[in-house]
Amino acid sequence: MVEQRRKLKFFGAVRLDANALSLVPETMQPGSCTYLLALPNIAPNFPESSGWLGQLNEDFELIQSNVKNDGIIFQRVGYFDDPEVGLVALGKPDVVERLTE
Repeated sequence: MVEQRRKLKFFGAVRLDANALSLVPETMQPGSCTYLLALPNIAPNFPESSGWLGQLNEDFELIQSNVKNDGIIFQRVGYFDDPEVGLVALGKPDVVERLTE
């Protein structure tokens, strides 16, 4: 629980096994504050305690920590009736490039 902007917000993180990845789309509803972080190792200073807003242009600490640790951060974009529905992926160019290999 974090107090931000005079409101209480609840944040959490779950470590997923590769077998559970098929469930991820069910948790990443459009417009939610949900990110998927793909990390080679759990970062000891993961910024979960500071929370996030669910807007890439506002969540610098979360993005910076993830990218610094050679991770990729995914966010779902678009709603069911938008022609551009998909995922945004942010990370170091060489790490993101591995997605296409």
